[in-house]
Amino acid sequence: MIHRNLIRHLLPGLVLPGLIYLVVSRAAPVLIALAAASAVPVLDAVARLLARKRPSPVGVLFIAMTGVSVSLALWLRSPLGLSPGPLR
Repeated sequence: MIHRNLIRHLLPGLVLPGLIYLVVSRAAPVLIALAAASAVPVLDAVARLLARKRPSPVGVLFIAMTGVSVSLALWLRSPLGLSPGPLR
């Protein structure tokens, strides 16, 4: 039972965003890859809220960290937002 709950929280909150980031960052700038990766936890949180369930804490944490990272990169005009990923 605990394993199912753990997987149910970690998969959309951490594993899928990480895989999406790794795939997208090979061909797109870092900020685009972060935005694509954060789409999964955002959609999961919205779906849970619509079903009147509590959002995943891991997903909410990932959304918050991504929001802070992207905001700081845009505010400080980081060159990472404009350059392609590291494995290009």
